[in-house]
Amino acid sequence: VADRGRGVTDQDRGVALRGGPKGVDVSGRGRDSAARGSAAHGREAGRAAAHNAAAGRTAAHNSAAGSAATHHPAGRSAAVHLPPVGERGPAHRDGVASPDEAIAALRSGQPTLAPSAEAVRVPLPGEDGAAGAQQLTVDIPEQDLRNVTVLTAPGSGTRASVEVHVRGRGWERIGKLADDGFTELPAKGVRADAVRLVWDEDSRAPVVHEVIPWSAEVPDARLELPHSEADVAIGGKPVTVEAELTAQTPGAARGRLSAPAPDGGLETDHAARVTAPRGGKATARIEVSAPEGTKPGTYELPVRVSDGHGGTQRGTVTVRAYPPAGGEDLARSGDASSSADETPDFPAAAAVDGKADTRWSSPAKDGEWLQVRLDKPARVGEVRLRWQDAYASGYRVQVSADGRRWRTAARVVDGAGGRESVRMDERDVRYVRIQGEERGTRFGYSLWALEVYAVRD
Repeated sequence: VADRGRGVTDQDRGVALRGGPKGVDVSGRGRDSAARGSAAHGREAGRAAAHNAAAGRTAAHNSAAGSAATHHPAGRSAAVHLPPVGERGPAHRDGVASPDEAIAALRSGQPTLAPSAEAVRVPLPGEDGAAGAQQLTVDIPEQDLRNVTVLTAPGSGTRASVEVHVRGRGWERIGKLADDGFTELPAKGVRADAVRLVWDEDSRAPVVHEVIPWSAEVPDARLELPHSEADVAIGGKPVTVEAELTAQTPGAARGRLSAPAPDGGLETDHAARVTAPRGGKATARIEVSAPEGTKPGTYELPVRVSDGHGGTQRGTVTVRAYPPAGGEDLARSGDASSSADETPDFPAAAAVDGKADTRWSSPAKDGEWLQVRLDKPARVGEVRLRWQDAYASGYRVQVSADGRRWRTAARVVDGAGGRESVRMDERDVRYVRIQGEERGTRFGYSLWALEVYAVRD
């Protein structure tokens, strides 16, 4: 393989294969001269089974032929169905990725098949090369390796070595196969492009579930920010920003968390350290507040996690600080209207009458709206919504001075129903409209209450 490529996917998403067509005997005089064959995604083997290789859980396998998932800690995954050693027959190619296909998939972050796998018999006495051993080889994208994990059927009594292939140097032994079925060996950063098991000819062949190379080229953990935006009221309660840390190493990932408050008045509070268990994730919570005196506006909050080995993961949360809002509900004295009512029993006025048991409901279509005309222009700072079960998963809060020319004060793309508060700072507002974009259910939109509050002086 001239170019082995690299890519990134979800760390705890791998592949293991079930069943599949029979493999072949592939014999030769060493790794580079061996013919390559693998039956990886047969009709029955085409269904990937989710697993967590780092935690040591294995998926179902064909014990006759075995299977292997080459799983990289950044999520670069490749799967091969390993042919049984010693079986002769024509080479199977169905389901084996070409080098170009595998490289393209790995770079795009998608699980894929390994470019090749070998099950070969090392030459016998009298032939060129080493004698008396058998081997199983899995190619991987060339990379610096941290560890290699091999999951096998326990109690086989196999006497086998685990080796990695280094370009220009050949095969290097990193340890022996454990008999309890779980082998994890340090590779010490060696740059390798294949992993193989080599066992004596008089030893029972191992049943291999998975071969898992752990790359040393990726950080110990991956940082994700589930929500990249947050609104906070000046002088109000703090809001919580979550940072998720996912382990990408064969062990727990420990990081130092940093979220320094930007200039302008915001304050942050969070734990200094976060630890993600092997094969899992941990959530750190960052409290963001805007004390009195904070300037209204938009701030960029940097979030960093350092792993102690020179690796740092970075993210940014956009925080909007709004002036406090409150006082009386301006919608109570306004006039409500809608694009359409589901029935006369659910009119627009029911959403602004202050009663807990009346509601507005629209026909079962996207794009319906509800609006209220305020008694007089106001500087609006907050809109509160109380949804019935039929909520909007996506909607805009629009405002207008005359009911004809509208501007979007806020857009919600991840609405979850229930009680929602939408912050803004909009002047000269006479009309407030909830413009539905996408329904969260098969029904229409339905609101128990629409409340509008002005910015407090």
